[in-house]
Amino acid sequence: MNLLQRLFNKFIGYLLPAAKLLARAGGEVLISAAKEAVLAAERQGGSGKDKYNAARKALVINLQAQSIPLIDNAINLAIESAVAALNDK
Repeated sequence: MNLLQRLFNKFIGYLLPAAKLLARAGGEVLISAAKEAVLAAERQGGSGKDKYNAARKALVINLQAQSIPLIDNAINLAIESAVAALNDK
């Protein structure tokens, strides 16, 4: 197995548990709500910590309103993924 294949396998090994976690924690609804929360926090401005806290608060309120379980790791992952996607544009 060459280096690229080993790196790819390790990468997939890290992504698979994250994908499963997101799916258990609301899947598409969680990801969509995280994107909305991050965009709103960006418009609000402030420090990185301020924006993270605002996005997290908005996301938790949204999930609770839809009776979606609150799983901290999934919430953090969804927010960080939304931020990465926003920065990638």
